Amino acid sequence: MTFLAALRHDRIDAPWFIEGPIDGVSFRTYVERVLLPVLRPGDIVVLDNLGSHRSKAVR
Repeated sequence: MTFLAALRHDRIDAPWFIEGPIDGVSFRTYVERVLLPVLRPGDIVVLDNLGSHRSKAVR
């Protein structure tokens, strides 16, 4: 299982579980369907050097 979420100063937002490891397709799906709908002006998204974060589509 892989758990993804957005960490806010007062709560966890946009939680998502998937079976197995994260890959580029899964991460892009998370961003498009789960993360983007909860982002607001001024939010900052931090991506580390994980391979699934480096695709052109995610950037």
